[in-house]
Amino acid sequence: MTNLTRYWFLLLNIFFFVCKGMGQQVHKLHQEIDSVQQLVDHKKNTTDKLKAYKEAFQYFIRRNPDIAQEFAQKGYEYAQKENAIKEQVGFSNNLGLTYVIQRNYSKALDVFNSGLDIAKEPALLEHYLFLKHRIASLWLKQGHKRQAAQLLDSIIRIAKNKELLQVQGMAVTELGKLERSSGNYEKSLALFKQNLEIAKQLRNKEQIAYTYLQIAIDYDKTGEQEKAIEINRKGIHLAKETKNSVRLLNFYNNIAVNFRNLKQYDSAFYYQEKVLSKHKKMNNPFLIARSYMNMGTTYSFQKEYKHALLYYDSAYQLIKDKKGNVLFGTVTQNMGALYQDMKEYKKSNQFNYKALSFAQKRKQVNEYYNIYENIYQSYKGLQKWDSALFYHEKMGQIKDSLFNSKKLTNTEAVKRAIENAENQQNIDQLNYNNKRNSIISISAIGALSSFILFLYLWGINLKRKKKIAEQSQKLEEQKVLTLIQEQESRAVNAMISGQEKERQKIAEELHDSLGSSLATLKLHTENLLINPKITKAAKLNIINKIDEIIDDTYKKVRNISHIKSTSTVEQQGLIRALEKLSSQINTDNSVQVHIDVFGFEKITKSDLKIFIYNSIQELLTNAIKHAKADNIDIQITQHERELNILIEDNGKGIKNPDKIFEKGMGLYHIKKKVELLKGHFNIDSTLNKGTTINISIPV
Repeated sequence: MTNLTRYWFLLLNIFFFVCKGMGQQVHKLHQEIDSVQQLVDHKKNTTDKLKAYKEAFQYFIRRNPDIAQEFAQKGYEYAQKENAIKEQVGFSNNLGLTYVIQRNYSKALDVFNSGLDIAKEPALLEHYLFLKHRIASLWLKQGHKRQAAQLLDSIIRIAKNKELLQVQGMAVTELGKLERSSGNYEKSLALFKQNLEIAKQLRNKEQIAYTYLQIAIDYDKTGEQEKAIEINRKGIHLAKETKNSVRLLNFYNNIAVNFRNLKQYDSAFYYQEKVLSKHKKMNNPFLIARSYMNMGTTYSFQKEYKHALLYYDSAYQLIKDKKGNVLFGTVTQNMGALYQDMKEYKKSNQFNYKALSFAQKRKQVNEYYNIYENIYQSYKGLQKWDSALFYHEKMGQIKDSLFNSKKLTNTEAVKRAIENAENQQNIDQLNYNNKRNSIISISAIGALSSFILFLYLWGINLKRKKKIAEQSQKLEEQKVLTLIQEQESRAVNAMISGQEKERQKIAEELHDSLGSSLATLKLHTENLLINPKITKAAKLNIINKIDEIIDDTYKKVRNISHIKSTSTVEQQGLIRALEKLSSQINTDNSVQVHIDVFGFEKITKSDLKIFIYNSIQELLTNAIKHAKADNIDIQITQHERELNILIEDNGKGIKNPDKIFEKGMGLYHIKKKVELLKGHFNIDSTLNKGTTINISIPV
């Protein structure tokens, strides 16, 4: 089968999947929800109904987390109504898990903590520790490694002391993941081997299979590919035995990576084809996209870039409209790196900027360095030295930041060891205090009764003071509301007055400046047409005067347009105003202006917005009028508190960029204004190839 035939075959597969799968999925989902809800409603016994809610949650959690959340909420409310404390704690865990999947971490933490408040009875210790484990996992996702490690150590000690093997295994697993994320693969491997022994004691085949998967990953990280393959094959056998198709696909992906690292590409493709076939049957676009991406990576390892690009592009087409999915960042970053290997640097940066924007939105600082390096290498390949230097400096900043973070992590590890010893002493002291408190508790009842009476009287007094405070607050709020209304009224009057002044100013400019110029122009034109005896020299003199008047009129119109652009930017916003400007230029097919925006946030300073708009308008005019460019690319990127504007054209270039500021007053004023704003203005130009202008401004 030729490459072209494979390409069309792949496109037809994608088209068939999109057309057939989307409609069927929606219809099938509604049918499943109705069927499960009827099953729950049919249960009359409290125990059976709670069990049905739990099974409904488990059924939907992998298919549709939003639907799973609804059933978890209903189960929680029903358990609360029936005073089923144990089940109420269980549904708190399920409900919190759905918020974790949705990345609503603050809400998840609230739900887990509410579950802890319910699970304080000694009989619910295992559930209490399970919720603590969820909180530790959540902290780990948020980057709070030190707090997560301390909490996990505490859970492991208590669970081991109370012989709660299930909770101990989960905490050991999470601690292993933490060590792996810190690059401590040997420690991670030791922890997962410990967890394997726990899973064997529990005779839990699912947990054994999961632990095999984690051990294989650590062997891969330490470069022991043969051992990883051996463990993965054990896992494949166990996953088939337990009929866990999801776990089986995980092992297939793992072993494919091992074979790829050993450069045994045929074996790698064998397992990746198995995964792709299964994902297509599941009609899941994200899983299919991940399979395409993995196969593209294998082709990239072989340096078969055209095949790799085919699979990467297929993955991108499936998820390009789902920019909130983590796979979007991975695919765009991989495509940027691949185009760079193919020496197509401009296309590489298109995907590099998309990957950067995604990483900035999700605050994935650890990804910045690789993306900055890709952008730097692409600009280096394009010989855009100023832009390459800019991102090389960014790489240095991120490298220093990560180095300091790593030093802090090592320091925290020492602190953690000290705090663990202190915590053990605290636990021993707590056991002693519990025995002593059981003797003292009876004598404390009398004192507690007196204290309760005091609290009651104090509460009555506090309630009276609170009522007085609320009345005072209402009066203050009324005063503030009246003041705000007066300010709003003054603001509206000022805006109307400003608009009227703007109209008067434009009218005066039109009448005083343009009116006299046009009248003079008409006078000279009539003189040429009516006077037949005028000499050739006189005609030439009149034509030169007409040309001077036209130039002068153009400058006046341009000044008036700058006055108007102020209101345009204020009314429509900076980006919308720039898009409208480019659309007006693009109506003439001889020139095309493209604007790409990455990570841009709203700029509140009006004078800064107007300056940016007028500067870009000036630079576009120069590129079209003087450089004779017919293709202009504008990229606006905002990262934290810095705005970067990159303007590239394919015009005739500038012979000596340094002297351009002596000739063009517009460029001179833009450069000076940028420097006043503590920014940078750079020009990189090559004769007959074009010009690149890079502006960086703090915002």
